[in-house]
Amino acid sequence: MGILNKKEFKIFLTFFIIYLFFARFGPWTDASKLDLTRAIVDEGRFEIDSYINDTETIAGDHDRGSNTGDRAYYNNHYYSDKPPGASFLTIPVYVIFRIIFGIPDTDLKLHVLEFMVITFSSVLFSALLVVLMYKISGFFVKKEMYRILIIIIFGLGTMIFAYATIIYQYAIANFFAFMCFYLILKMKQENKFSNKNFFIAGLCGGFAITCEYSTSIVILACIIMIFALKKWKQLIPFLLGFLIAISLLFMYNYSIFSNIFDIGYNHIDEKVFLLGEKVSPVIFINDYAQGIIPPQFKTDYMSLFSLANFKIILRLLFYPFRGLFFYSPVLVLSLIGLLYMHKKHKLEANLIIFIFILFLIYNSQLFEWGANCSFGPRYLYPVIPFLMLSLTFCFKKIKLKFILLLAIISIIINLIGMQVLTSEYHADDLPIRALPEYKLKLTTWQPISNSLFTYYMPLFLRYGPRSILIERLFGFRLFPFLNIFILIVIVMFIWKNEIFFKKGGVRKL
Repeated sequence: MGILNKKEFKIFLTFFIIYLFFARFGPWTDASKLDLTRAIVDEGRFEIDSYINDTETIAGDHDRGSNTGDRAYYNNHYYSDKPPGASFLTIPVYVIFRIIFGIPDTDLKLHVLEFMVITFSSVLFSALLVVLMYKISGFFVKKEMYRILIIIIFGLGTMIFAYATIIYQYAIANFFAFMCFYLILKMKQENKFSNKNFFIAGLCGGFAITCEYSTSIVILACIIMIFALKKWKQLIPFLLGFLIAISLLFMYNYSIFSNIFDIGYNHIDEKVFLLGEKVSPVIFINDYAQGIIPPQFKTDYMSLFSLANFKIILRLLFYPFRGLFFYSPVLVLSLIGLLYMHKKHKLEANLIIFIFILFLIYNSQLFEWGANCSFGPRYLYPVIPFLMLSLTFCFKKIKLKFILLLAIISIIINLIGMQVLTSEYHADDLPIRALPEYKLKLTTWQPISNSLFTYYMPLFLRYGPRSILIERLFGFRLFPFLNIFILIVIVMFIWKNEIFFKKGGVRKL
C-alpha cells in the first residue's frame, strides 16, 4: 500500500537514517571539497583562497593557518586538489543553506552546513547504493532472506558504513560507477537493450570519474562488458553520455590549468607537503607521474611483480594496518564465492576478478597506499560492491551460521570505527613514513600498526559509536550507546510489519 510499504524504500530509509546518525566531518579532505563548493556559489570561481582559513584549524596541520592541507597551489591561487564532482553535486545544498541561514560565519552555522552537505551527498548516495545492491543481488540469488542479509553485510559490515558518514568522494562515485555496471548487466539479464539505457550508463560512468579518478577501472570493465556482449552500435550512445559527463571535469581542468588532463594532484601545495624536509607522507612531487592519476603514484614503483609490491598487496588484504579482510572478515568468503560464480556467470565473475586485481595492482603502486587518515584501505573502496556480488554464491555452499558469525564480527568492527578518524602515519606530529622504524617494518613481514585495537577500540568502549556532528550541533556528548538504542527503535518501527506480523496479519510469537 503506497511507497511506505515498498521494500526498496524501507531499505533506503533504514540506511539513510543509520548513516545520518553517525555523520562526521573529515578534516582536510571534506573541508577541501566544501571550500570549492562555497567558492563556486559565493564568488563564482574555482579558487578557494577566501575559504582555506575560514574554518577550524586541524590539529597537526603543518600550515597552522589553514582548514585543509588537501589543496593545490597554482599561479598564486589555492584550489582543491580533489576531483570536482562531489563539490559540483553539493552546490544546490549550499545554495539552499545560503537562502535559509546566510553565510556560515559561526561554528554552529558551519556545523549545520556540514550536516546538510553530508546528508545530501555521501549519506544519500550510500543509502541509494545499498538499494542498488538489493536490486542487483536479485540477478544472482532469489531467496529474499539472503538478499536482505547481503545488504546488511554490505551496508554495515564494510567500509561503505564508514565512508557514508563523511563527504567522501568514493561514496558518490561508487554509486554512479555501480549504477553504470548495473544498467548494462540489467539489459544483459533481461535481454532488452536500448540506446537510452546505454546513454544513461555512460553518463553515470563519466560522472563517477569526475568524482573519483580511480573508478575509471570500473568503467573500463563496463566497456569490456559491452564488447563481450557484442553491442558495437550501443557503444556510441554509451560513449556520448560518458563524454558529456566527463566534459565537466575537462572544463574544470582547462579553466584552471589550460590543459584538460592536468589536475590539482599535480600541483600540491608545498607549504603543506614540503619536499626537502619530508614532513608528509606525500613527498617527492617531482617524481610523480603526471596526468589523471593520484600524485602518490611513484614512477619508480612501476615494477608490478616485485616482492615489495607483493608485500603491500598482502598488507592491503590481511594486515591490521589497512587490511581489507581484517576490517571486513566476511569478505574473505567473496573469494570463495567467485569460484562458484564462475561456473554459471563467467562474464560477471571475470569482470569482478579484473576489477579486484587491477585495484590491488594500482594500490600497490601508490606511494601512499595506506591512504593516510583512513578507516581501512579506502583506496580499495570501489571493489566492495563487486565482492558482495560473489558473496551471494556462498549461501548455498557454506553453512549459514559461519557466514553470520563473520558478518557479525565485520559489523562490530565497522561500528567500532564510528569515531574521529585518525592517521596511523603520524606519531607525535611526525609522519611515520619519515621514521626509520617504518621503512624497516615495510621491508619485513611485520605489521606497521593496529589502530583498530590501539585507538578505535578504547574510544568505542568509553563512548560507544559516536554521532559526532550531532554532538557538535547540540553542544554535548551523547550518553554511550544512546544512539544505538534510538536507531534500534526507529528500524523496528520501519520494519514493524515484517518483524511482528506474518503475511496474513497474524502476530508472530
